[in-house]
Amino acid sequence: MKNMEFKLGVMFFEEEEHVVAYCPALDLYTQGKDLDDAKKMFEDAVDLYFKEIVESDTYKEVLSDLGWKTSGARPEEMVPPEIIGLYQQKFQVPLRN
Repeated sequence: MKNMEFKLGVMFFEEEEHVVAYCPALDLYTQGKDLDDAKKMFEDAVDLYFKEIVESDTYKEVLSDLGWKTSGARPEEMVPPEIIGLYQQKFQVPLRN
């Protein structure tokens, strides 16, 4: 069995009493009770995600729709889009009284 190897950008942030993990390259969210748990839950979610799309033989279509590209060296492999920046921008919006 061949393996596909890649790196994913994952953002972790606190939301109420949980830590949320979000991966834009898969449009995948999960959460845990703390950072370590969120990392573990994210690894499990990725495993399940890929198991489903590989077993259904839709991984190329699904990943292409998410912006992944085929690898030049190994066309059966896909390369995720790279996060090129992450920043917080301040906004001010009017509220109704």
